[in-house]
Amino acid sequence: MNSSEWGQFLTTRGFQMHDMLGCGVIDRYPLSVQLVGKPALISSIIVKIHLAQSLKKNYRKEIKNLMKHKGAVSYVGRTLQMVVRTSHMQYPYEFSQTVIALVNYLTTNNIQESLQCPICGQFDPDGLAYYNGVYQKVHLSCIESLLDKREADVAQNEKNGNLLTGLIGALLGGLVGILPSVITVMAANHIYAILFVLIPLCIYYGYRLFRGKMNNVAIVLTIVLSVVFLFLMEYLVLVLTIHQDYGMWLFADCFKVFFDPEFFGEMIKTMGMSALFLVIGIVYSWSQISQNNKKTSTSVQFTRSTIKPIQDAGYTPFKNENA
Repeated sequence: MNSSEWGQFLTTRGFQMHDMLGCGVIDRYPLSVQLVGKPALISSIIVKIHLAQSLKKNYRKEIKNLMKHKGAVSYVGRTLQMVVRTSHMQYPYEFSQTVIALVNYLTTNNIQESLQCPICGQFDPDGLAYYNGVYQKVHLSCIESLLDKREADVAQNEKNGNLLTGLIGALLGGLVGILPSVITVMAANHIYAILFVLIPLCIYYGYRLFRGKMNNVAIVLTIVLSVVFLFLMEYLVLVLTIHQDYGMWLFADCFKVFFDPEFFGEMIKTMGMSALFLVIGIVYSWSQISQNNKKTSTSVQFTRSTIKPIQDAGYTPFKNENA
């Protein structure tokens, strides 16, 4: 069975398909089904159900034992996740039986699906949507307002986002980011590597604060400036150390030293852990900037396509299936 046939299998059972993601309701439990694998052959299926509260230890243990030969069960907060493992020839039957067993257990033990809107936290949701990585109940007004705001933010950034002002903010942010490291080195004569994570973070937030356009240029700018400010910090520490020891400001001479291969090589060797924390900061900033305008718009459109009033959700329970 390939992904297309599997999608058809879920569609005929009331699921709404969105590429490789299926969203549906079984016996009042909204759940999402993520198909994982090559286009021609599904390798595994991830089922997620958002519950009213975190499961107690005894429930977790019983569900894991119940699914021991059908799938691996894990929990993230109140979201129950199950990875179904089975041969591709038996997906329809084995998947149906797995979902039946899971839903029957939840129903028998009166384990409620989440009845709170994840956006406002209030009860009595009137709609369904794929939100925060799981298909769950929401207030239609809340999800629509949230998506409208995201679209407005994207439009605002597209219209008023400016690379020049963003660059200014990034430069100022970089200065703020290296300040703790410079002060620590001069005051305590010690480098705390963890402080280096602040450099790319401050560059990113400076760029964002000064309304820089959130696109791929922002990612490149953050990486380049992080490296630049790393060496600027080393330069400032050298200048200040010489002034502290000899009472002289040797800006030009200190700058020339950086072109000495031996000095430069030794400086690179001593960075070690500091460079690692710098990379961690860059990776985090990258993940934030990657949610740029285009991806945000795509995400908003996708979420909108999953929204349905509860009464129109429609589903076909698996309970009476024998195939």
